[in-house]
Amino acid sequence: MPLRPLTREQTWLFPPTLDELIPDDHPVRFVAAFVDGLSRAEWAALEAAPDGEVRGAPGYDPRVLLGVLGVTLVVVGLAVFQLTA
Repeated sequence: MPLRPLTREQTWLFPPTLDELIPDDHPVRFVAAFVDGLSRAEWAALEAAPDGEVRGAPGYDPRVLLGVLGVTLVVVGLAVFQLTA
């Protein structure tokens, strides 16, 4: 399945990029570094192919999906921590 391209530096209609909106010390940067650092063997263990197969509509890059999951876990964890503090 063809994949939609992953570009964290993609510009918007207006000047800022996603990279410019996220502070350097934000936990999401750790998630992105972790996902980008996975080897092909680790992707295979997750039963995901970062290159995809040609079939149907373009799918989302597994790095994007795993990143969204990681960010969701970080945000929920921070919210729970703030509620219990």
